[in-house]
Parts: sequence; structure tokens; C-alpha cells
Amino acid sequence: MNELVADITELFVNADVQNFDKLPEDIAACAKFADLFKAFNQHLEAAKVQGLDWNELVYSFGDASSSDSDVTHDVTLTIDEQTYLALALRYKELVGKGDGGGAGGGDVPFDISGYLTEIDTGRIDADYMNSRFDKFLKQLNQHQDQASIELTLNELHRSFSSLTQGEQRYAKLFLHDLQRGDAEIIEGHSFRDYINDYKGNAENARLNAVVNALGLDRNLLVILMGDNVNEKNINNFGRFDALKETVDRTKAKTYFEKLDGVAIPPFKLNIRIDKFLKQFVFAHADELLADIPAELDIDATMLSPKPLVFGSTKLYQASQVSRLENVQELGSITFKTDRPYENNPASLFTTGCYTELKALGIVSSSVLDLTLIALLELEQVTRELELPLYQEEKSGIVWALRETREGSVLNEFVGYAVQLAGDESFRTYIESGIYDLGKMAFGAAFISLPQRLSEKLKEKRQKAKQITAEKEQIETSPNVVDFRASKLLTKKWKGTKH
Repeated sequence: MNELVADITELFVNADVQNFDKLPEDIAACAKFADLFKAFNQHLEAAKVQGLDWNELVYSFGDASSSDSDVTHDVTLTIDEQTYLALALRYKELVGKGDGGGAGGGDVPFDISGYLTEIDTGRIDADYMNSRFDKFLKQLNQHQDQASIELTLNELHRSFSSLTQGEQRYAKLFLHDLQRGDAEIIEGHSFRDYINDYKGNAENARLNAVVNALGLDRNLLVILMGDNVNEKNINNFGRFDALKETVDRTKAKTYFEKLDGVAIPPFKLNIRIDKFLKQFVFAHADELLADIPAELDIDATMLSPKPLVFGSTKLYQASQVSRLENVQELGSITFKTDRPYENNPASLFTTGCYTELKALGIVSSSVLDLTLIALLELEQVTRELELPLYQEEKSGIVWALRETREGSVLNEFVGYAVQLAGDESFRTYIESGIYDLGKMAFGAAFISLPQRLSEKLKEKRQKAKQITAEKEQIETSPNVVDFRASKLLTKKWKGTKH
């Protein structure tokens, strides 16, 4: 059994999955896990017959190689019940992993044993997860040191293996909001309660977005989603056809053409509506689904981009900004430093947005610091050129990060001109000041930005070198004291030339 546990652990580690919190992306790895877990359960059932109890992980056996009957050796089972139930939950998720799996039906490309998918994973103990959350919340409120907070947050993340992929997504969103100060703390709420609240709010937001985008009957959609639907029964008693009949064809055509970027002829519109609504309903019905498909996450395509917030600095993602309706890409600037591309994911856990940062290529706090410095310099030079910066309620220029990659540290920022709906004054401004009548030809002001930025960075580096040289000279010179390092001496000699 321990050998099988070691094989399963190695499989997940090689797939870059920590704490068994999700299935590997590779289908072959998932198939291997299915075989290993099935084999483990065969040994587990035999061990239970022989007296194995999850409350006791160490067992003593007589030593067959010794003639002395009193000689024993201990064997420790390297997996506890909570870890086993987490693996059982991952095994259940294999059902929705295959092409066309989940609520929509389809063949599962794994050897799945039905009785193993019936294991009661609801018995996974939530007490540990709640205790880690309470400790984390207490440390945040008491402003304890970063190392302690990071350690507790790591422990909390390790407990996520007891959650489904969808629940993990909302748990991370909640922690992100909590660390930014945007989450409301409710007396008596457990960590699971917050996850359920976020899940419910997100589902309502997606539901409202679909209703608004397609103009369909909300009640019919809610009733359909509340049933156990699949490809075979979705149109029982003509309920799916009745839902499609309520779709506003004009709204649907406008939405899908914006989403797909191409004109949709009338004869294809019905097919597009049918496919979209089935995907949406099945995605809701499949509780094991890790992520909502991009085209179904329509609240993200229709609303303003959500920045990653670090103090007063807001880092926008180019993948979000580029999807806005009234946006024009102006150009990109790549920063290169001589600092090493340090890979230290643990240093990012307390940011509350580790997943988003990792997707951008930011893999340590040192890389994040360099990225934010580059962003602040871009914004400062933009202000000096008297170009307006984008805000949530104000049109303007936004510098969004496309990626950070290895090669020392390379940060690629993309400049976008974002016009909020109804702000016609900004359209006139950007047409004359940044690009000519909607064409992608740069205006003089924007073209001068890279040069100004380069000069500014050189000036800062030169100043830093001068400060370092001065400090070294003071430290190596005998009988020389830097009066600026002492408040009393600074006050005494203020205004005195030396």
C-alpha cells in the first residue's frame, strides 16, 4: 500500500500538482492514477479485513527472519484517512475529465470502477480547514509577521484538497478579496460558508449575464438548471425548445457576433444559441467542472477588468483589457533587467492572487517587485506627457501586463486606450493625440514615451550608483560620520554646508 501511495504521490508531483488539490492535466497521467487508486483500494479492502483502522497508522509485526518470537518491527501507513478521501474525490472527478464527459455525456477514457465513485467523500473533516482559516484571519487582524501569516496560509491551501475544483476556485477568490480588505466578515460564518456564498453569487452573476445577453426567460432557465439534466433528457416535454423560443434573436445575434468576431447569418444563429445554452446548462449541472469555459464566463467579457491590487498600485492583465468593447491597442514596451528570474512561489501566497500572478509569469515576490517598479515608471512618464490614465470610472491609457518571462527578468506591458461608454470627449482626444482617426499610427506624444522612460530609468540607475559609491566611501573612510543617519545630528547641522 505504501508503494502505491508513493507512486500516486510521484505522479501528482511530476504533474506539478501540490497536495492532491486537482487532477493532472495530462490524460495519460489521469489514466495511470485511475489504475493506481483502484489497485490501492483492492489492498485497502484486504487490509480492513485484517483489522486496519484509520485511527491507527502504526502496526507491529513479528520478524519472520528471527527465531525470537519477541522480535517485532513497526510498519507505518504513509497515508491517513483525510488524504485518502481527497484522492477519492479526485477519482470521482475523472468522470468529468474525458471529452464530452460530465453532464453532457460521452465516453470516459479511463477504467472507472462505479463502486469507487460512491465513496462518501462528504465525510472529509472540515474542522482542520476551518481552524487554519480562523488562525489566518486572527493573524491578519493582529498584523503579525509575514512569515507566520505565510505559514498559516500554506497550511490552509494544503487543506483545499478536500474541496472540488469549483470550490477551490471560490475559496481562492474569497481569500484574495479578504487580503485586499474587500471581503465582509460575518459572525458565525465558517470557511465553507464563505465558499458557498461566493459560489452562489458567481452563479447568480453568470445567470443574470446570460439572461441580459440573450434576453431569454429567466424562470424557464432556472427551472431547467435546477433539474438533473443531460444530453438525453434536456428536452423532455419540450422544455429546452420552450426556453430557446424566449431568446431575443436581435440581442443574441449582437452578443455572438461580438464574442466570435464574425458576422453570423440567420440560419446559423439557431445552431449557435442551441450550442451555447446546452454548454451553459451542462456546466452548471456538472459539479465536478473545474472551470467555466471562457465563452460561458460572460460576466468577465462584459464588465470592466479586475486589476490585481498591491497597496495603491493596480496591475491590469492584458488578456482582460483587450476584451473590452471600446479599446484600442497602442503598442507594447518590454523591460529587461539584469536581476535573476527567481522562482519562489511561496513568497507570493500572501498576495491573495498567486494563481493570477503565476499565469502572468510572476513566480516570486522579487519578480513582482520589479514588475510593479516598471509599471509605476510607465504610469509616471505617461502623466508627464499629459496623457490621461485609465480609472474604473474614467477613460484613459492603461498599461496592462501581457507576460513576465525568463531571460533575466523581462516584463512586456501593452498600452491600451480605453474609452468608457458615452465618453465621446475621450474619443476626440485619443483620435488627435494618440492615433490618427482610429488608425494605429502613433502620435508624437506616445512615440516619445519609450525614449522618455529609458532616459528616466538611466537617470535613476545613475543616481543609485552615486548613492552607493558615496555610502561606500563614507564607510571606508576613518573618522567620517554621515550626520544624515542621526536625527539629532541632522537637526543640529540642518542647512550647514559640508
